[in-house]
Amino acid sequence: MPELESIPSVAHFVTTGRKISWAQAFAIASATRHGMKKVIVHHAGSLEDSPQCVFLLGQSTVSICRLDVGDTLRRVGRALEIPGFAELYRLTTDPVIRDSILRAALLYRFGGISLSFDSMMIGELHLSSSCQTFFGCERIASHTPIANFLSRVKDGVSFSSRRKSSSPVPAARPAFTGTVPSTAVFGAVQHAPFLATWLRGLIAHDGTGKDSPSCLLSSLLALNTFPDVEICPPQMICAFDTGDVRRLFRAVRGERLRTMRPSASVVHWRPCAFTRECEAGITPDHVMENAYRQLYSNLIWEHVPAVQDIVYLRLA
Repeated sequence: MPELESIPSVAHFVTTGRKISWAQAFAIASATRHGMKKVIVHHAGSLEDSPQCVFLLGQSTVSICRLDVGDTLRRVGRALEIPGFAELYRLTTDPVIRDSILRAALLYRFGGISLSFDSMMIGELHLSSSCQTFFGCERIASHTPIANFLSRVKDGVSFSSRRKSSSPVPAARPAFTGTVPSTAVFGAVQHAPFLATWLRGLIAHDGTGKDSPSCLLSSLLALNTFPDVEICPPQMICAFDTGDVRRLFRAVRGERLRTMRPSASVVHWRPCAFTRECEAGITPDHVMENAYRQLYSNLIWEHVPAVQDIVYLRLA
């Protein structure tokens, strides 16, 4: 019986922009410390020279490569026998679907692990040797008033009984709605069968929003016809949704910061207007100044030590 191929310890990032921000550079650099033998930044456009690129190229395992999107998709389309795969990609208007198609196509062609820029690695990914494809998994919490109301009802506690009680009312807690597979981090061997099926489903999306990439992924995984696909436990990813992402960027006391540090392999936050505004102000100096009063900066300071070299060289 032939020995199963293992997922290469190669991290892939994809950018279609002209610049790499410091927040993106730190996300890339975080992957260099935790089991990734090589980190590749694929850029589809004309990437401008910047201090961020200099910083990344200073990491021994990081390479920045020009990505010919059309050529990559045509090669994958031929392998999957999907006529006009590259053209169908260009006609896709949903940016989330486009991102999923391109990242999955890269892994289908080369194999490895795909990471998003809205995440950072703070630990190694522990995968079984028989794993041919894997997806992270997030435990999703809802912070809406109706969800908190339903959470209280499920606990058997009504609002009226609380008003009559002299005991203090505990703070509203999020209602957990379960776990979902996450594309913040996923990996596969070259030509993985599940990626082929997922890509066919993504490119056939009709654009109505009826089946989002995450819904399609969940539906395919629910069929349970791919025994070599693993869904990692929720503990692997510490996910901050739009309801609690402020905890990642707000200032806190040092003792509070210690209790907030996640025990996970990946920290992932859902991008929104607030996170984009915060990331626009991220620089090496910002990380140094907030290393002991902001969770995001603290994680960067600890897991991307190269940022300390920038700051100390500037201060010298």
